[in-house]
Amino acid sequence: MLQSRRGFFIGAGAMLTTALVKDAQSFIHRTSQPLLASPSQVVETMYWHEIPDEGYQLTLGPWSIAPPPPTWREFFVSEGIPHRTDKEIEKICSSHCLEPGDFGKPVQRRYWEGLVRHDGRSARQGLSPAK
Repeated sequence: MLQSRRGFFIGAGAMLTTALVKDAQSFIHRTSQPLLASPSQVVETMYWHEIPDEGYQLTLGPWSIAPPPPTWREFFVSEGIPHRTDKEIEKICSSHCLEPGDFGKPVQRRYWEGLVRHDGRSARQGLSPAK
């Protein structure tokens, strides 16, 4: 069973009172505009991007291309991931599917772009300084 928007809001935990709904309807009929407060300023703009073969991507701010990937060693240092002892190296290699000799190679592009996509700080500024 479908219900009106007004019925939904009134029925959903009484978020809106009947008087407010009547006032909003009256305002809309008088002014032909919705009863919504305009934001004082827009902080970020949301962008909608179509990605071929993947669907759509929403971003806050303009689309940015990931910076070039760092080496694994640079990545571990920037993220504060310990990688000095044999035990730490073994743990990192296991979790990132690496060999100890791969630390000087660039981070795999797909992994790096995934990190950048989910961490806006990296997309705009590259690597963060070590913590």
